[in-house]
Amino acid sequence: MAKPKGRAGRNIRLMAFSRRFKAVYSFIGAAGVIYIPFALAKLIEALQQPLLTISPELADSPAIPPIIYVMAVVFALCLVANGVFLWKRANHADQGARGEEDTARALNSLADSGWQIEYGKRLGKGGGDIDIICVSPNNKTYVIDVKCDN
Repeated sequence: MAKPKGRAGRNIRLMAFSRRFKAVYSFIGAAGVIYIPFALAKLIEALQQPLLTISPELADSPAIPPIIYVMAVVFALCLVANGVFLWKRANHADQGARGEEDTARALNSLADSGWQIEYGKRLGKGGGDIDIICVSPNNKTYVIDVKCDN
């Protein structure tokens, strides 16, 4: 019995992990962008405290203009939208990996009868991969590209 090479769904699972990692960074970035103007306002307030004793009229002006807060919220919303988009793409990648794994289970009987099966063959830099390559005992090669819905 020929042992299959590679692991079905491995490449696409790694891509899903990478997308989720980027999504989490996007969510953390959104929180940071919201936090920064408030932290900066506190810092400016602390630095102005000695000046307020000399010149009390400075207390009436805001430390940071309101437009900065609006810009921070808009930028944070863009980061959240990017994170949601990446998370959904990761879910689609996981769905594709499940399809590849299900197909690999269905092909196990071929490996028992002398077929050579290879999963996730890379096509060079950025060229994607071939999901499954099957070589029959008669040396005929078949390439399978797995697509799944749900």
